[in-house]
Amino acid sequence: SAAIERINLEGDIIELNAAPAPEGKVFKEWNVINGNVTGLNSGSASTTFVMPAENVEISAVYENQISTGLEGTSSAQLFVYPGIATESISIRNAETDEYTILNAIGKIVKQGKITSNSILINNLTNGMYIVKVGNKSSRFIKK
Repeated sequence: SAAIERINLEGDIIELNAAPAPEGKVFKEWNVINGNVTGLNSGSASTTFVMPAENVEISAVYENQISTGLEGTSSAQLFVYPGIATESISIRNAETDEYTILNAIGKIVKQGKITSNSILINNLTNGMYIVKVGNKSSRFIKK
């Protein structure tokens, strides 16, 4: 983090804003290195404190970002219906028109483009499948 030097008077309200986190990191807390700082919300990337009589030194602390596996995904789920189908499945909330169908053991059994929000599945054997469209997936049963 970059050090910022400025002259502030005792009693001034000082506003702190953490610099953008480096790639793969998130803001964790403020670290008071020198000074008797009060009123600082150490867990907030934007906070204020009252300037004490002495000089202060404060730095932002960052930690590794924990992956949820959901980064880059849209909040709308892929909707596949009917859940049990014989001829075709209908798709809603697709990010793209390209799909992949995997069988229960994860083997790709069909790929293609969605046509009229529908995928023909009549040539698949009976069983459970996962259809993936972009970063989204959903299960269905071919009967």
